[in-house]
Amino acid sequence: METVRITVRLPLHLVNAVDALTGIGAYTTRSEVVRHALVDFIEKHSDEIRDMVEKIKKVQEIKATVSEIEEYAKK
Repeated sequence: METVRITVRLPLHLVNAVDALTGIGAYTTRSEVVRHALVDFIEKHSDEIRDMVEKIKKVQEIKATVSEIEEYAKK
């Protein structure tokens, strides 16, 4: 799996929690904690994300239809 480095700013209490997880050996690195948290978040919210994407697609389709109707009405 290819990885990409990103920079994230976190409140100190979250950094301390991440460091505590690595300190007790639950994870080997901070990156591992963040990756796990993101995967967990995406899995838990995937239905909501999918619904939002579908709504956005519908809005875009409606806008395209309205544009077509407006162009037709101008003729």
